Amino acid sequence: ARALDLCLASRVPESSCFPVPERPIAAERMALLREGIEKFTDGAEEHAFGRQDRIHALLLASFANVLRAFAVSLRGRNDQVRAFAAWERVLAALEQVIPCSELTASVSCEVASSKLVAFHLDFSHAGKSEFRRMLLCTHRAYGGGAKVWLLLNK
Repeated sequence: ARALDLCLASRVPESSCFPVPERPIAAERMALLREGIEKFTDGAEEHAFGRQDRIHALLLASFANVLRAFAVSLRGRNDQVRAFAAWERVLAALEQVIPCSELTASVSCEVASSKLVAFHLDFSHAGKSEFRRMLLCTHRAYGGGAKVWLLLNK
């Protein structure tokens, strides 16, 4: 217990792959910034947000299966908007850990389809960025770009 207290009281260890932000942002503010409800106060906060969000996604990747089950349950309860948000977090976590995997490509398809369903299949106003992201994830996993995606989704 003393070792844990000492570890929590001391400075967070540095990593060259995932640098810790100099000025941490509170979880509530991170959520508001992530959803676009609030704007960054300056460039330093935007930089800290990027670093902290990468670390958050890496830690969240260990819960990817739990998040995936939660997203599936929301889809089953017909809560499409929350299901889209859950699928988006699963994809963000997987892209940090296994960006070129078949699982990431599959989840990116779920993100795009759940957003389309949440917006009543209105592709002109919603889903274009998710569709682009889905094609990119498919290309990373299998190669061949949009042609391969069309072949896989016939």
